[in-house]
Amino acid sequence: MNKTPIPLAWCDQADFTRMMIALANQRQLAMRGMTKRAAFRYIETIVADAEVVIGLWQDPSEPNSVGLHVIKGLRHLMTAAASGEPPRVRVDAVPCIDRDQAVAAEQRFGDKPN
Repeated sequence: MNKTPIPLAWCDQADFTRMMIALANQRQLAMRGMTKRAAFRYIETIVADAEVVIGLWQDPSEPNSVGLHVIKGLRHLMTAAASGEPPRVRVDAVPCIDRDQAVAAEQRFGDKPN
């Protein structure tokens, strides 16, 4: 499986994962009771409003039993990793069912080539 590690020179991977889990859980709670169309628009807005968006899903084979995939903003993360400083951009997270859904979200909402 093709896994892209999330570059985190400025913080501990476990701390970052915990922060992303908290954000994704908030988004999951907000989507409770939404129609599929409303949930799609909600996620679309989250991705549009942030420079970096991470998709998360439960995966017992991953550290902390959580899979992570960069939906948007890999360049920001790579720049931050090279500098050793945290990205000075808005970072958000969204819940996904699995890696395939996170990749589909990246293809639909992610960075567009210039």
